Amino acid sequence: MKKQKILIIDDEKSSRDSARRILRQENYDLYFAENGKIGLEVMEQEKPRLIILDVKMPVMNGIEVLKRLNHKNSDDFSVVVLSGHGTDDSVKACYDLGVTAFVHKPFTSYELKGLIQNTLDLLNYKQDLKTTVEKLNAQIKENKQLKSILPICSNCKRVHDEKTDHWDNFDLYLHKHTNSQVSHGLCPDCIKELYPDEYESLKAKGLL
Repeated sequence: MKKQKILIIDDEKSSRDSARRILRQENYDLYFAENGKIGLEVMEQEKPRLIILDVKMPVMNGIEVLKRLNHKNSDDFSVVVLSGHGTDDSVKACYDLGVTAFVHKPFTSYELKGLIQNTLDLLNYKQDLKTTVEKLNAQIKENKQLKSILPICSNCKRVHDEKTDHWDNFDLYLHKHTNSQVSHGLCPDCIKELYPDEYESLKAKGLL
């Protein structure tokens, strides 16, 4: 399984070292930056799935990083904040700017591992859901074509496929555009015309 990239932006070396020690045995590629400016440069280059961000840092703080990221719910990465300077205003600002979670320092190894795993699981779930919705929308779009007027040959009854510019039999056209399986049978009128004896027998049995 491909390792997922995690970027940790924190000016405290002890915090970076602690995160490295806790996560070194996990299936992640870890990247580190000591301020927001360097962090944004690393992010642009490495495209991490998760950013773990401190708030109070020199050069560029966490709030400014979040403003630059302009993170949206539909993005393919998540941001969580680990900070020892979490006032009510800063916590609110972080959530308003799109973070998934705000955790106060100090943290335990279990808290960090659990936070990362849950955040990545949620991100993967959202992306799977997005893919499913896109597939369903594409299928709905295909199905809507069948509600339009279909060009059918008056003689052979084949249908013109505008995408391929070919004339297909109706069974093939229906399968290509709806993924439906076609079963064959005879309607009562055709049974009466082609097999009149069987028609009367089936009718007498109440099967028609």
